[in-house]
Amino acid sequence: MKNKLRIASTVVIIAGSAIFPPKIIAPDSDENSNIIYLASDVALESKLKAENAAIIIDPGHDNKYMGCHVNGIKEEVLNLEFSKKMKKSLEEDGAKIYMTRNSGTRLNVKNLNLDDEKQVDVKDELVARANYINSIPSDFTLIIHNNAYFPSKVIKETEWNGANGTEIYFFGIKNLKQLKDKKLNYNEPKDCKIYSESSKLVAEKLGQYLSEQEIKVSVLGSDMKDLELNSNKTILLIELRYMTNKSNFNDIKNIQWQNKIINLLTSFSNDNIDYIKKVNHDYALKKNLYYITAPKKDSSNLEKMMNKDYWRI
Repeated sequence: MKNKLRIASTVVIIAGSAIFPPKIIAPDSDENSNIIYLASDVALESKLKAENAAIIIDPGHDNKYMGCHVNGIKEEVLNLEFSKKMKKSLEEDGAKIYMTRNSGTRLNVKNLNLDDEKQVDVKDELVARANYINSIPSDFTLIIHNNAYFPSKVIKETEWNGANGTEIYFFGIKNLKQLKDKKLNYNEPKDCKIYSESSKLVAEKLGQYLSEQEIKVSVLGSDMKDLELNSNKTILLIELRYMTNKSNFNDIKNIQWQNKIINLLTSFSNDNIDYIKKVNHDYALKKNLYYITAPKKDSSNLEKMMNKDYWRI
């Protein structure tokens, strides 16, 4: 995370958006009116690197929407404690960290109806967090959860089950019908036809990294609301362990295990921040180049589009 600031282009990519200067020359095109490049005073291929990483951490749940309870342990407390430790670790290495919450209090404290449904519930809290996440120019976001699998409605100490391991989710679905099913769907990355490209690439890289450190991990595409609402950002949801598995539950409470995972996530961020920035840059660049091919040789129309300042993917 100790990269030197180097700006060598008038086209700036920030957090999934392309911001163009007010005046820009129309792109050259070939005989078929296909864009070859954007003619600017500096090469478009130049990279923008920030000196420090900007990372958002979202501790899942809160003291109203508490998540899983097992043997008196609340998931929202585990998520927050872990997130605070991770924040400290990342900041010690020079990263700028933003938290969606620093206490048990939820973000939507005013009980605003943010999703246009009749009642105010956890979905409105997710919208509030998505609005916050989208307002911060960040390199990536980590949503921290602990998992649970309930074969029955209430788990007792004698009802531990076999579901176990760490899971990393990115926004990825097989088709648009999944978003209308109103139930969670999980897909192998290769089965996702619609997905956040940057999130998928980073999730797979993190999954490989943890696997190499002998952490049992799965990488899956999901239509979870947390991910769908932030599909224009590089964002991962990590289920650290299953609270309903006795061995996993002991890991979650173990300070040494927590420190091990925090150190691994910090090391991954340090080792891969350049890669993550490049993915953000390349994906946004491809998407925006796709949008501006429409005007073809009509440079006046092109400039009008560019003067809207940016497009979000």
